[in-house]
Amino acid sequence: MAALVDLGGVGTEQVFLNALWAAIDVNNLKCCQCYSQIDLRCGLARTFCLRSQCVAEGQQCSYSAIIEVPTLDDQLIIYHRHMECLFQFTEYVAISHVWHRDVADAQYHKKKSTVQISDVARIIRDVPARVCQGVFQGLGKGVEIWHDYISVPQWQDEAKWAIIQAIPQIFERAMLTTAYLSDLDVASISAMREGSSSSERCRGISNICNAKWFSRVWTAMEFTQSDTIRFMTKDFVLVNKHLHSSPEHHDLFEEIKHKWSTELREAGIAIRIEAMVGMGYNLVPWQLGPLNLVRRHNKDGIRNSFAIAHELLSRRCVTCPRDFFHGLLGILKTGQTEKDLSEDMSEALLQVARRCLRNGDLSPLFMVPAAAQGLLNERKVRSYGYIDLDTFALGAEEGMLSDSKVLFNVTGEHPIVKAERIGMIQRIVRDYWHKNVKERFLILVRLTIEVTGVDVDSFVRTLGGRLYGQETRKIFDHLSKEGRRSLLESRLSILRDTLPDLNLTFGFVLGENPVLYVRKHRTESSSQYTVNLAEYLGNDDGKFSIGWDQFHLSARAIRLDGTTLTAQLKTRDGRWLTDRVDVRSFITYSSKETEEDLDLVADAMGLSNRVLDSRVTPLSPLEFLNSHGGTIHLGSQTAVVRVSCPACCQEFLIRTAFFSNESQVADLTAWRIPGLKYEFSLEGGAGFVLNNGRIVGRFLWASETCDCHKLEEVEVLLSDLPVPRGNQFEYGSSPNTGWIAVAQ
Repeated sequence: MAALVDLGGVGTEQVFLNALWAAIDVNNLKCCQCYSQIDLRCGLARTFCLRSQCVAEGQQCSYSAIIEVPTLDDQLIIYHRHMECLFQFTEYVAISHVWHRDVADAQYHKKKSTVQISDVARIIRDVPARVCQGVFQGLGKGVEIWHDYISVPQWQDEAKWAIIQAIPQIFERAMLTTAYLSDLDVASISAMREGSSSSERCRGISNICNAKWFSRVWTAMEFTQSDTIRFMTKDFVLVNKHLHSSPEHHDLFEEIKHKWSTELREAGIAIRIEAMVGMGYNLVPWQLGPLNLVRRHNKDGIRNSFAIAHELLSRRCVTCPRDFFHGLLGILKTGQTEKDLSEDMSEALLQVARRCLRNGDLSPLFMVPAAAQGLLNERKVRSYGYIDLDTFALGAEEGMLSDSKVLFNVTGEHPIVKAERIGMIQRIVRDYWHKNVKERFLILVRLTIEVTGVDVDSFVRTLGGRLYGQETRKIFDHLSKEGRRSLLESRLSILRDTLPDLNLTFGFVLGENPVLYVRKHRTESSSQYTVNLAEYLGNDDGKFSIGWDQFHLSARAIRLDGTTLTAQLKTRDGRWLTDRVDVRSFITYSSKETEEDLDLVADAMGLSNRVLDSRVTPLSPLEFLNSHGGTIHLGSQTAVVRVSCPACCQEFLIRTAFFSNESQVADLTAWRIPGLKYEFSLEGGAGFVLNNGRIVGRFLWASETCDCHKLEEVEVLLSDLPVPRGNQFEYGSSPNTGWIAVAQ
């Protein structure tokens, strides 16, 4: 490559870009380290430093080219090496940044770009040079820089492709990654560290989270591959570690998470500080996704799961849609390249998922399929930020069956996994999301007593374990102290005999327009209770809510069988849909004695307090089910299913998240993966519901059923996974105003 010299004048800027991005002399490309020929197919390592730094440190070595930087009255010294020569012999800093819009336009459209080429050329010279200057000042020594404005010949496809494949390794093997945040000022960092009030500190944290750098697929992947990282502000100042930071907080991202946790502990409730910064218009640390988790796994040599990588990247933005797969494969390291994948995005996702399944990663089986998600809700996307909580949200894999090998059917499309058949589903009871915490707890206690009676051990394993996701050994330990077990047993006997649904009759009358009602009569009271069914029917899958006027009830199609009410719902396009509800779930119990008994049961089991010391949440189990515990069970799609073991005929209740509005129990079978554990599942409690081989639901807490189960090989039909859709919202555009709650 000939020396790149600024020739001056507007007319020469296109010549400069051509020389930098498209004019590598393939036949005369020598390595500055070993002086042998560089094969572009093996990857070109192009780095640079400022001439002034070389002079200051007395460095003299061969170089490949020079770029003039008139604004600094300096030059960039360009070095070409083999990739392996760079990795083995050179200390270099890799720069992670968001491309300037004009540079991206010029790179993508080449000569057809409408941007001012003179401005693009100035940015390409100035920004890397100033970053290099800032790194020199921050480190106190000169080092070579890898920056893709300079280091990647953007218009020379063969050379560019080889470098793109090496980017994960370029960041992994750098002595330092510098994340240049071009929209972050020092004032926000100072506010976070030294703000005089919680509001000022929280807003400083949020301003950092709003940086565009967090919104991109490429920068997220680069962060996860980096061994050591430091952040740089828009003024090219390398951020120093805070003097009072804990030793484990090595970078700014870890610091903002730690500071936010501190403010959360002092506030006592997340909604208070989230409202303080205007979450929904501004970001908070948890909305940036599992960046640290994926990075830590990479550093420790732990496999990252397909679902976690998808969750991290699918709400982040790219210039070219296919760049998503560069980021995904850079994290997963499956041995595939973007060119190996189908041009169809859905099929390409399945190709990567199948490779992960073959390697024993079962997370694709626990992802909510594309068909079950429907159109994205803009409010929810803004509320979640850059993390996709609709598809997985189960956290990192923490345990797996020792023999987790996955085979495939003869077509190679569908996996055959080893699983335990728990049994056939006999009954589905919707856990109505609109109920408050106490009403839901009462319904679950009633359902549990129907199955377990007042046997304390069975009751605890069912309610505490499979319905509230707690480690039952902790509950039994808590019950063993201060007479709590005896108290629980006595209260269960009282509740078994006094729960109102044992003394109820049901009927319904037609109101105006028509509005349907159910009347409930309690034999011990002459009072009557009236419930508007419009609040209940059609809300199971969120698609036919009366509040959205999507359907109307048909009075002639209402049927009451025992406690199950069936209604027909007519959609706007004339289709009829059937919805079933258990009318007992409509009841609000106001008996003071009943409420006191329920409070004692919850307290004795540690469900209404924090004595069980959960490692995944500071909330009580009852509160957790209404927060992330509800999210991982898909909100209104959660249900309690009654499963019967075919061997011993025992029945068990299992909390299940259905991917569709399953109301028919025919051909629904529950399968569990022994030994599998995610962060938010119980050990050995994760599995799925199959309907003729297709997954229609998942469960996470189905541990401790009977001992009849033996491993079987079961073929699972893979469904299309959600294709990525970047969150384009401009956070920080309405600073610190308003608030959007997390949408379940």
